This record gives sequence, structure tokens and C-alpha cells, in this order.
Amino acid sequence: MLDLTRRRIRNREKHTILTLLMTGAVVLALTGIGGATPIPGVTPTWSASNFSTQVTATCINFYNIVVGACPTAATITLGASDAIFGTATITTGTTNDYLIANQSGFTPGTFASYSGGTAFMTLNSPSPGPFTFDVTSIFVPAGTPCPATSGTPATCVIEDLTLTQTSPTSVLIGLTTAGIGYISGTNPVTTGSTPFTYTYSTQIPNTTIAQLIADAANGPIVAQSVSISAAGNNVPEPMAFSLMGLGLLAIGGFSKLRREKAPRA
Repeated sequence: MLDLTRRRIRNREKHTILTLLMTGAVVLALTGIGGATPIPGVTPTWSASNFSTQVTATCINFYNIVVGACPTAATITLGASDAIFGTATITTGTTNDYLIANQSGFTPGTFASYSGGTAFMTLNSPSPGPFTFDVTSIFVPAGTPCPATSGTPATCVIEDLTLTQTSPTSVLIGLTTAGIGYISGTNPVTTGSTPFTYTYSTQIPNTTIAQLIADAANGPIVAQSVSISAAGNNVPEPMAFSLMGLGLLAIGGFSKLRREKAPRA
């Protein structure tokens, strides 16, 4: 009788420990879902402009009035955005420059990791802001490489940049990067962060792709007006829901097993 009682106690302890472990897994999954939204909103978006850029072989240099050394911060002005980020034309922020040396590679069709992108951009938004945005990777577009001769296609790519001849005398240049956004002063590792994609664009008038390529061989490309669109996504990854579902199923299974093995009166 004593041995039977001991076995029952040990079995109860095992089931209790397993139940606690699976409950912990569910809690972690729920924490990941709830804690990954420090910037409120399911898909928070903002845009900014009122800055220029100079593109060289080593740097994408953002500036306001006078071209500064690379890297230096430039001021940006909020455009059409969600209300949480502030007021268009009033709220301001900052952006750093992109250093080519900080990019891990240039494989077409992939996001290359980017180092040194912590606090790359900021927005002086009202509470719950201000907000900080890190850059963690740069998208390397896959497409027709831009030739340096005549016959340039309507769209072609040069490393991170996509060039599109939008009219006979106008070229659109695009750049896409990715990172995270969070409330300034918080630690994204412990409080979570919102994944963001940043899309830069600038329209250069009175030129063609072929002419831009020729000009780049003799000096930097300068664009007087640059805009950025930032799109956040707080929708939980499907894996988080899968983990939570597995945890709940496991807890249910262990509970059922314990009931079936419970001694009958």
C-alpha cells in the first residue's frame, strides 16, 4: 500500500511539472503576441520628406540645406501619417546616412544585413512617443542591371537602387530597407518592437537613366527632394499561434491522461 501511494504521488508530481511547463509555453507565446506592439496599431504607418540626398560610391548621404560629411544626421518632416506619430508638416525627426561598408552583401533578391543601424531614425512624436527606428537590413533588388550605354531599359537596378524612367525626361530612384520601431527610451529586446519596412523614393527631373549613369561616373548623384514611407506590422506571426495551440492541446492531453490514470474509488 505504501509503495502504491508513493507511485501515485510521483505520477501526480510528473503531471504537475509537465502541465506547468506547457502552461509556461503558452504564456510565452501570448507574451510574444502582446509584447511585440510597443508602437500601437495593427499596421502603423508614417511618411516624411523635406530632405535631400547625395549618392556616392560609399554613402547615401541625407542632408537638408548643405551637404554634410557622411555620416551625419539630417532633419525630416512628418507627412501623411497615422495620428499617433504627430502632425503633418509640424512634427519633425532625424535620419542618419547609409554607409555601403555596413552592408553585408549584394545578392539580388535578398535582404542584406546592415550593421550600425540602431536609432537610425527618430520621430519627435507626442505621447506615447517619441519613437525610435532601427535599420537592420537593406533590400537588394533583382532585375536588369543598369548598363552604362544607350538602350537602358525602362527599369533597371544598381546594387540597392532601382531606377525607373517614368517619363522621357524624369527618373524615379527607389530604395527599400527594413528594421524595427519602438518607443524611445525603451529596450526593444525586453519590451518588444514593431517590424517596419522603409521605402525611399526621389524623382529626378530633366534626365534619363543613361545620363544619370554617365553623371555618376564623374561625381555623386544629387536629389533635391526625397520622401520616405514607413509601414509597420504588428500582426503576430503564424508560428506564435501554432505554439499557443500546441501548448493548449498538450495541457488538455495531459489533463485527460491524468484523469484516466486516476485511481477509482
